[in-house]
Amino acid sequence: MDPRLEAIVNRMFQRCLGDGQYRQALGLALETRRMDIFEKAIKESVSSSVALGYHVNVAWSVTL
Repeated sequence: MDPRLEAIVNRMFQRCLGDGQYRQALGLALETRRMDIFEKAIKESVSSSVALGYHVNVAWSVTL
């Protein structure tokens, strides 16, 4: 992967997590297959069970 693109995506993760936009971070993590960020966003989320439930539904809809 192009290191410049990876740097852009990493900055997007940092911005989402820093701004408390956990749904966006989780969605981006799913799209980029970054399970480390997925896990971090769920752990940092105020309502991790709601966030996890939402993204389990998204993951199922994407795979169908």
